[in-house]
Amino acid sequence: MDNNTINPLYEKIIKARNGHYYHALEVEDVHELESIVESICEEEMENFGEEVLIDFFCSMGLYCLNDESEEEVYAFNFREYISTQ
Repeated sequence: MDNNTINPLYEKIIKARNGHYYHALEVEDVHELESIVESICEEEMENFGEEVLIDFFCSMGLYCLNDESEEEVYAFNFREYISTQ
């Protein structure tokens, strides 16, 4: 995506929530992260396509709530994971 355009999925969420949205995820582990990614992709893939979804997740803040899972969570590759779904 062009760096000067707003991600269409991000824009949809902002509009739906009247601007009340923080573009970040807090997860305990990779399993929880994968579950969230799968759910959003299942819901929005037809509407936006793979590249928009990858851009949406890659631009998102990510916070791991479990010290034991930090390394795996922060190393998660959204592009690879979404492309293989």
